[in-house]
Amino acid sequence: MPPNKKFKYDDSFIQFGFIVINSGGEEKPQCVLCHNVLESSSLKPCKLKRHLETNHSSLQHKGVDFFQRQGQTLKNFRLDGTGMFFKENVAGLKASYEVSREIAIAKKPHTIGEQLILPCCKIIMSNLLGNSELEKLKQVSLSNNSVMRRIADMSNNILLQVVSKMYNSKFKFFSIQLDETTDVANLAQLCVYVRYVHEKQLEDEFLFCEPLDTTTKAKDIFNKVDRFFRLYDLRWEHVIGVCTDGAPAMLGCRSGFQTLVKEKSPNAIGTHCILHRQALMVKTMPDKLSCVLTTMAVKGKSSEKSLPFKKEIQEFLRDRKPELHSTFTDNSFLMLLAFSVDIFESVNFVNLALQGKEINALHSHEKLTAFNTKIVMWRSKLEKKNFAPFPELDQFLDDNELEANDDIIEVMKQHMFILKSNEIQEEFIDMINDGGAKLLHRDMSCSDFWIEMGQSYPNLSKMALKVLVPFVTTYECEAAFSTLLNIKNKYRHRLDVVHDMRVALSKTKPNIDELIAAKQVHPSH
Repeated sequence: MPPNKKFKYDDSFIQFGFIVINSGGEEKPQCVLCHNVLESSSLKPCKLKRHLETNHSSLQHKGVDFFQRQGQTLKNFRLDGTGMFFKENVAGLKASYEVSREIAIAKKPHTIGEQLILPCCKIIMSNLLGNSELEKLKQVSLSNNSVMRRIADMSNNILLQVVSKMYNSKFKFFSIQLDETTDVANLAQLCVYVRYVHEKQLEDEFLFCEPLDTTTKAKDIFNKVDRFFRLYDLRWEHVIGVCTDGAPAMLGCRSGFQTLVKEKSPNAIGTHCILHRQALMVKTMPDKLSCVLTTMAVKGKSSEKSLPFKKEIQEFLRDRKPELHSTFTDNSFLMLLAFSVDIFESVNFVNLALQGKEINALHSHEKLTAFNTKIVMWRSKLEKKNFAPFPELDQFLDDNELEANDDIIEVMKQHMFILKSNEIQEEFIDMINDGGAKLLHRDMSCSDFWIEMGQSYPNLSKMALKVLVPFVTTYECEAAFSTLLNIKNKYRHRLDVVHDMRVALSKTKPNIDELIAAKQVHPSH
């Protein structure tokens, strides 16, 4: 027997009052008057005309325009994906998700959607499009509970995407940085970022920010991270780097967090945040120089701002605080103050260079090596009484026709020695590559280069990335705490910030279409 013949709908069938509907993968005719769906074998002009004449004889002489209007109305009220009802509600649900995401990114209260955004949209639409269009806004739900649910949905979607990237990475290993702080409700919050290789680049991504339920001891912090790892099937042996601050709970040699991590992953690199180490280094200085800075700090003056207004400050102290006037007119004091301004300007420059996202060990090593080289040069200049590297000090000596005595220079040299002795040593892998690889290295960042070399030199690439992937600062956690303060303030002190923080800080965008597809579309959702 020949195969069953398939009939196709023709646009001319509308003259008989029929449109097409897909059912079970087949095209079937649907009457626009009684809404009955006929078999696909009825897709013949004679059968469609017979239905019109038999069932709707009073309307058989209506024109094509009449049947087209009836057909469009029927299409609009279909509940499947082709109906206007479905499309409008999907559009409203998508708008609700996207506005909720913007609310989270802006760190605003969830109530702002219903209290401010929606009323403003109504004002704009009524003025530009007329009141007839306001009905469409009813499809967009921005109530407090709706916004909260949208943010939670997007947060979970983002987290699953991040975990999936970690699973599917060519290099299975990753590193974490973590820090803890206390929020406005006096609740300890633990923040964790992760760095991994995704496709052909390194990615830094927010992992979670959750409260510590008991204390902030190393064991509590480890248990919190361990529970998260077990929940999402992340393995400790894949952790190759852990960066924390210098608190005993983090760096304790017997029971610190890094020690507990190394029990699970012996090859993990434990890093003390370079920014914190630099801050500790700068605090160490000779007594005389420390005394100068303490004097300025106690009196509420910034050394950088005080020096240009030396004369004004001297006049003020002479009239208001004579006991301090002699200190601020002492040339030795002012020389050390000028020296401090120059030194801290250089330190601040290095500190800013170490801050930011995607900072790795090689970048930090370059900046610190350059700074230490400068220190050696500055020390040799001081021995020759050459103050050119210290512009504020040099200008002060020239303006007042003064010379720094040996005692003052010795204090400065001592500070140079202290800075140099705190040099941060890092171990790096010798880069061995061929001529073609050298050309690539010239045009690519260091991390991108070694990821690219993964196929040609898999073992060497893996070794190099184990140096590049670990964090060297906790900058991103520190920046996240600023977001925490904005989201959870005294007016929202009971808020659970887990989902808001992830949506606000993640680089990964939520797959809103996937979320909509998983929902039953209804304006109350």
